[in-house]
Amino acid sequence: MADNDNRKEWLALNGGPSVLLHIERDKKSGKASEKKLVSKLLKIEEVQSLLSYMDQFAAQPRGKKELEHLLHYFKDVCVDQFFPRLMDLGFRAGIDIFDQKMEEFRKLYSYLLREKSGYTIMISRYFFIAGYMYKEVLEAVRRRINLLYPAAKERIFNIYQDKSKLPKTPKNWENKGIIKDDLNPWLNIKPLPVFYDIAAMAYCPAQYLDPDTLTKIDTIITYILEPQFQKLPEGYGLVWTKSIRRYHACGWSPTLPLYRDYLRPGKYDDYSLLYYVNLVSYFLVARKSEWFLSCLKTLEKYQAEDGTFLFPKELLNRKYIPEAFLNESNLELTRNKRNELIRRIAGTLFMYKLYKRIDEKRLNVE
Repeated sequence: MADNDNRKEWLALNGGPSVLLHIERDKKSGKASEKKLVSKLLKIEEVQSLLSYMDQFAAQPRGKKELEHLLHYFKDVCVDQFFPRLMDLGFRAGIDIFDQKMEEFRKLYSYLLREKSGYTIMISRYFFIAGYMYKEVLEAVRRRINLLYPAAKERIFNIYQDKSKLPKTPKNWENKGIIKDDLNPWLNIKPLPVFYDIAAMAYCPAQYLDPDTLTKIDTIITYILEPQFQKLPEGYGLVWTKSIRRYHACGWSPTLPLYRDYLRPGKYDDYSLLYYVNLVSYFLVARKSEWFLSCLKTLEKYQAEDGTFLFPKELLNRKYIPEAFLNESNLELTRNKRNELIRRIAGTLFMYKLYKRIDEKRLNVE
């Protein structure tokens, strides 16, 4: 099983309703088939529970702490945690129950725009991932691209200011650099990109962007692929907020895993590899890079003789619902065999989509 058509057949044979939702879209088999698969998913209690987290978008009033817990937090009820799982399950634009819940998310996004909240940078990508090309989200992302372009065009790598001219940093941060004020990713001057930006640009289809914007995106992606950029520490460093005389950790730099022999913190290379390979695969300029081709070879080491892929747990780091990802006969396997098969299905689906994206871009289909 060497080609992608065979991978699709294997996935259809072994996968549950979520896997079928992903691959049936390629066949364009129609709304009736999709409704049947969604109906099966909605009978699974854990799927219903995940969907119910979206009801928080309609909650009023919206205090600062409530917004933080909903939009950027470590618990399951945060959109950062549950939305990617809903995407894994196959939910997207056009599924009635999902469309209804996304309308409340859209209203929340508009509220955040009015408040000029930095959360819009963090969550824009979710609309594109799910297939919702709302005008206000597109306009916000275009504005952000225009802001990111100058630093990328100028290829700015000297990003830190003179510490001696600023108050002393806390002891636990004394080795961190302090980002120049105009390069602060969260200010609208000449911001450095964060990985949320890369995701928004990756998932926004090219047909919704004008040629000038697409050129700017290529410049930004080329910038982050530069060795000098990738030498910047993960998280960039600190930002100094003069108005409240306080330092904050910046965070969320687009630091690529397995980049040459550059040092990365902890298990960063493991838990971020699939994430970044997936994002960067949307950019033709990046797919030609030494880094992307090297990562692709790394992933291909996990290919079995039948063409499927079994990634180690460290790479996947995602929760999967057996009833959603396995067909009925495979649910009868022992727990260990079920878990291994889920990992094989998840890995094979990832690579199936990756190869398909690469081939279609080469043929100018997308």
